[in-house]
Amino acid sequence: MYMLSSGVSGFHCDAIYELLAGSPAFDLAQTRMVFKWRRDMFHYTAITDEKQSIMPMSEDLLPDRAKQLIVPESVLLIDDKYQYSMDNKDGGVHGWISSGPIIGFWVIFS
Repeated sequence: MYMLSSGVSGFHCDAIYELLAGSPAFDLAQTRMVFKWRRDMFHYTAITDEKQSIMPMSEDLLPDRAKQLIVPESVLLIDDKYQYSMDNKDGGVHGWISSGPIIGFWVIFS
């Protein structure tokens, strides 16, 4: 568990799964936590020293900013979630950075 330094605001969250007696066995292959950050603040992501980028915004999907594809609800955006990811075993931390105020949102793998 990671602890915040005294006087530093933040939060810690994790998930605890329990299989109750008599419940059928199951395999939990993947689980997720989802956070929605303020779009007016967090535009930059840092995965590693080499993987850092300005994040695309929803406006980047509008027809006047993106190339329309054959399927009407699709546009070409040279960007995907895999540009901002890596195997958990290879990374210990990744996050998003605000340009003002200077704060960060970090996911730390332990």
